[in-house]
Amino acid sequence: AEGIEALPIKPYISKYLASDHPELLDVIVEQEVSPAPSRSSSPAPGTAPSGRKAKVEVMFDEFRPMSEMLQELKAGTLHQGNIRVRKSNYLEATIFSFSLNTEILIQGREDINRVIDGDTVAVELYPEEKWKVESALILEKQEEVAEATLAAPVRKGVPKKPTGKVVGVIKRGWKPCCGSVEPPRTTAGAAMGSTATLLFRALDTAIPRIRIRTRQAQALVGKRIVVAIDSWEKNSLFPSGHFIRDLGPIGDKDSESE
Repeated sequence: AEGIEALPIKPYISKYLASDHPELLDVIVEQEVSPAPSRSSSPAPGTAPSGRKAKVEVMFDEFRPMSEMLQELKAGTLHQGNIRVRKSNYLEATIFSFSLNTEILIQGREDINRVIDGDTVAVELYPEEKWKVESALILEKQEEVAEATLAAPVRKGVPKKPTGKVVGVIKRGWKPCCGSVEPPRTTAGAAMGSTATLLFRALDTAIPRIRIRTRQAQALVGKRIVVAIDSWEKNSLFPSGHFIRDLGPIGDKDSESE
């Protein structure tokens, strides 16, 4: 119709809505970042441009099917419980097994296997010769830490605990979490409207850092924000999530008390 302006969704949001609702910019991030492949020019999924099979590093084990886990839980070869990650060491967690009437210790990124504090999980017990003691290590920041350091310093006289690994998730307990983003390591994508990948660090130290893609990188740095987890792929060191809302500047009385 004459006099009616027609715009694609991205320009429309940028022109009319972004100033009052900047969070809408993030709604269309994934569609722009991951466009549909062209049949004529794009390589097949999992294939490098030269035609070679692209190598994807798998960091975690695949979760077992739910039907298989339920059978093993019934048989007593797996143990179910809500996982609790240590606040002082995100590489150590426990579940309470009612079938064993004791806690099961889970140590290391691979054995915790992409689960978040509060998830209901299935755990496979290691043989007794592989049981461990709780680590005395305190990790104030979730940075790269060699798994070998988990056992240090040695705690003499402390009995070993039943130890296992997470093999599947019965129920996710993900909730929106409050925290802040780390400043971008590069200036690429930092301009408002450009897509950037940021790492979000929750105030709750039991929550791993979360990777978010956003068009508001500059605006979010230095702010207390809320983020929700969407997924955690087996080839990713961090879960992926999305920005929900801005609470205000870090240190501000109102934003810190909300």
